[in-house]
Amino acid sequence: QAVMAMSGEGRLKLKEEELARAEVGGRMRRRDPVQFSHMERAHSHASCDEAREAGNEHFKRGEYADAAACYERALRLAGKA
Repeated sequence: QAVMAMSGEGRLKLKEEELARAEVGGRMRRRDPVQFSHMERAHSHASCDEAREAGNEHFKRGEYADAAACYERALRLAGKA
């Protein structure tokens, strides 16, 4: 079993709902709201203003994790983070 797990075979496939239930129930540490995929998308912005505007648009649509990633990118580009 250990060899299978290390080789990537037999990986567990969990749904988002199952992870959320485990977090709420205390069986799993809560994940950070901003995940790597959010940071990857935010990294596509080349300027501080572009990242800030994208963050504003995400915020208006209720996409808060993407908004936070864009705001963090804007701060890094501005040299304040």
